[in-house]
Amino acid sequence: MQTVSQRELNQQTAAVLDQVTDTDDVIVTERGKPRWRVTAVRESGTTLARLEREGRYPPFFDRVGLLEISRETRTVAESMERHVKTLDALHLATALVIGEPVTVATHDKTMKVVAGHLGPHVIDPVEPPSH
Repeated sequence: MQTVSQRELNQQTAAVLDQVTDTDDVIVTERGKPRWRVTAVRESGTTLARLEREGRYPPFFDRVGLLEISRETRTVAESMERHVKTLDALHLATALVIGEPVTVATHDKTMKVVAGHLGPHVIDPVEPPSH
């Protein structure tokens, strides 16, 4: 198991995610303390199938799709990380790479600005719609 700092993850997302393999996780630390474990998805349906078997399958998952984070997605995300947080960059990069019209729903001020500059339709689920 490898360990990287949150700063390293933020600065080199694609390189860090490339370190995650089927047999080796990456532990992300913040101020020297373990905070997150990054694990490869070994089988795309495993977690959802387990949740369904346990009766904990959220109906919300019927309306969304799961996509693998490709090298292209990670590279696009790296190019915008200085403007948004790492996970926001991955979400925006995925929206751009899939090539389909998408709506980005966020309440984060910075995310709204960056997403707006990149092209997707942006809504704030907390604020009432403007007329």
